[in-house]
Amino acid sequence: MKSAKSKRQLTLLTLVVALGVAVYLNWEYAQGDSPYAMQPAAAEASAVATDALEEESAPVLEALPDKNYGEAQLVSADASGSDAYFEQARLNRSQTRDEALDQLQKSISQGQLSQEEKDAANAHMAAMIDNIAAESDIENLVKAKGFADCVAFIDGQKVNLAVKTGAQGLTANEVAQLRDIVLGKLETSAQNISVVEVK
Repeated sequence: MKSAKSKRQLTLLTLVVALGVAVYLNWEYAQGDSPYAMQPAAAEASAVATDALEEESAPVLEALPDKNYGEAQLVSADASGSDAYFEQARLNRSQTRDEALDQLQKSISQGQLSQEEKDAANAHMAAMIDNIAAESDIENLVKAKGFADCVAFIDGQKVNLAVKTGAQGLTANEVAQLRDIVLGKLETSAQNISVVEVK
């Protein structure tokens, strides 16, 4: 009996440490001084390469049948306002997740749950930790593709991706790149991916 209790405590401790590491990594990569942030020269080179690719692939895209690349929505904001949007979105996401994880931990530690309920709570906590890591990975990959900033929200099979764009907005090719990044990290369908443009 004592070993089962110590195993549960060890599992809970492992999950808490993993959550702490995921939150720290998310915070670390969100900093502007990150070594993974694109340098201005690299961003210009990426923009030139993207323009050349768009010119070459325009006939190919026109020949393809209509595909659902996810819904693109426009959110207007000035430059400083869009930066504030991303900071506030990350803060809200972090606070919401912290509250949910605290509630799960309290439920598990109170001991009033059956073993099945505890297992379900532990599985839900592990899924939330996996979502945190996936959101961080998606955001880093999107930034590596040359986008200025983004924030990802994963809710079950649905993914909302807010991306900072220029005045031109996103092209179909860029939306397809964003969709492919998400599909590479999660098992979901393209219809569950919503892309929001933040200008």
